[in-house]
Amino acid sequence: MARIDIAMELKKPMKHLLFAMALGCSFLYANDQKEYTLEPMVVYGDKLGRSLHTLPQSVGILDEIRLQTEVPLNANSLLDRFANTYTGVESDSPIVIRGVGNDSVAPAGFDRSNGLASVFYDQAPLSLSRLDYFKPITWDAKELSLFRGPVSTSYGPYSLIGAVIIDYNEPNFSHDGRIGLSYSSFNTQEMAITQNLPLIPDKLAIRLNAQTHVSDGTVDNITIPTDNWDDSETNEFRGQFLWQPLGTNEFTVEGFVDYVKTNTLPFYYNVETSALDLFERKNTANVTEETKANTSLSYVKTTWELDDSWTFESISSFNYFDAHDLTDFDLSALPLVEDKSFTEENRFDQEFRWHYKNRDTNFLIGTYYQYQYFEFGFDGNVLPGLGLPLKISSSTVTRVETVALFGEASQQINDCVNIEAGLRLNYDERLTRNTNIRDSAGGRLVDREQNLNLLPRASITLSVNDTLNIGALVSRGYRSGGVSSVLLQSNVTAYDPEFAWNYETFLRYRADDGLLNIHGNFYYIDWRNQQVSTTLPFGFPGIDDVIVNTGKSRLYGAELESWWELNKSFEVYAAVGYQFTEFIDFQTGGQNFTGDRFTNAPRWNWALGGTLWLTPQCFASSTLTWQDQTYSTLGQNNVSRLEERLLLSAKLGITRNRWTVYIFGENLLDRDYAINRFLSFGQRVGQPGLPRTVGVGIELGW
Repeated sequence: MARIDIAMELKKPMKHLLFAMALGCSFLYANDQKEYTLEPMVVYGDKLGRSLHTLPQSVGILDEIRLQTEVPLNANSLLDRFANTYTGVESDSPIVIRGVGNDSVAPAGFDRSNGLASVFYDQAPLSLSRLDYFKPITWDAKELSLFRGPVSTSYGPYSLIGAVIIDYNEPNFSHDGRIGLSYSSFNTQEMAITQNLPLIPDKLAIRLNAQTHVSDGTVDNITIPTDNWDDSETNEFRGQFLWQPLGTNEFTVEGFVDYVKTNTLPFYYNVETSALDLFERKNTANVTEETKANTSLSYVKTTWELDDSWTFESISSFNYFDAHDLTDFDLSALPLVEDKSFTEENRFDQEFRWHYKNRDTNFLIGTYYQYQYFEFGFDGNVLPGLGLPLKISSSTVTRVETVALFGEASQQINDCVNIEAGLRLNYDERLTRNTNIRDSAGGRLVDREQNLNLLPRASITLSVNDTLNIGALVSRGYRSGGVSSVLLQSNVTAYDPEFAWNYETFLRYRADDGLLNIHGNFYYIDWRNQQVSTTLPFGFPGIDDVIVNTGKSRLYGAELESWWELNKSFEVYAAVGYQFTEFIDFQTGGQNFTGDRFTNAPRWNWALGGTLWLTPQCFASSTLTWQDQTYSTLGQNNVSRLEERLLLSAKLGITRNRWTVYIFGENLLDRDYAINRFLSFGQRVGQPGLPRTVGVGIELGW
């Protein structure tokens, strides 16, 4: 597609509606521009409860006001607002931080028992399988915080490269509630509702949330044929509770139950040929693909304020995930490979913390336990159209137990110097049983991995003056080893743990009135024994992927983010990230990837946006993001090349009292871009990004 000037792209009928609404709003009210200050922003995801300005880690935040003026209602689509963070490959590392996916630096086949980045609802971790099928929602969220770089000391398993934490509004003792409805392109309909219910004044309250998403999708199948090939329906319910038996927050028990289900595959790949462009969105599969997936998350947190300095916390969570899929693995019109698969995951996490805080000292100590059960099964027919199909099946069962002792401390030495230290003693035991059957023959491998590791972190912060902090940070990240299986080639391989040392310097500027903030981090990561997934020679991508350990890799880069509230009417923000990734020593299966950069690791990305209150009742927000070109599949650098992305989203609304009406759009420039490409049975296949979407919405509160 030829490049089109942005100004020309915006000459669409929608612009006349935007202009008319803006003109009408400008005559409603005059805006009061009195001087004011902003309080420091507290990072709810930080276990020590510190403000954003004082954190040495590279952290990005979207607060509740910002979340309400953004267009997307899910965390994945908001990641490109941050430096060096963006949406990756759906169903296989959908979240990418510093060039590393939450599953792997390259697609990791079917194993979801061992990740690199975690997502939390409040302080409950989501299962890795859930992230592949369901995007974390931000409806009724009060903050989304992003931690970049190893945070294994604080968050334990599956956080070598970072974490995303979504904090939701707690129940309160009012009858407040709100409902949101929207309709947009491709017959996409969304509804979300929140209702707060006090049951016992000052002691017991509940908060109910429900959300549904239905869409016809953007892909048609030309083989079967079928319109709306990727139509979708997802429903989520979350019920929260707050119990204060003493009528105060001295002793509280809070938690939630969250349940989601869908009938939608998390991915749809289309064949790319000289006669069939990827962005025509035509699917050629000869199997009617189906899925049934559901997941639940239960969470309970008990907080006891022992005195003015000491607090005890108990945090328990349980994840359940179940999915059954029928897919056309060769993705073509020919009956080559079809399969049925299932995934089941159960995970229990328990953490106890003792937290001490006074004017100069802030520390906690804690214990952690995790049990995880993960099972993936696959039954496939190869060449079913010949009448004598080859039957293949595979099943992998993984059980993981983790026990840890950890501590974190922040000490103010004097007015200019603060030191921080953390240490985690982590023991995990991983038992994997894999069975591969090809026709009637097959084999089984049982492997047990045990690991004991120390995961330290330390930093020093120097206060140059009341507005400027600088400092340095060092931390160690870790991910355990395991076993990966290769289906068609009937191969099972064990792989070792991996480690990463992270070195950073940072700068934090916060103006006296808090209206201007500038944050910068420069990092270098030395990654040893790195786990990478690669397709074996003559293998089928996605089926014959094996996880191996590279000799060494390195990452370095920088993140610069700023936001400026010029007055109560206008806020702007900007982010720019640079990242360099390289396999220093990586040879496997007769292939040499030394010198290659990571998949889905663009060198540059940036975001620019803001919110303008034209009057106290009328707002306009917009975000423009750009991501450099990259590639998605190891060993297929040219075939899997991904275009650069320039995406524009906007939202314009009128709000009065407790109602809001708005229009919105995403990818308003209608840029074509792919989020994944690879070779499958000699043909190039890919997954296109979403085209231009425009819609209208309304919210009503009470």
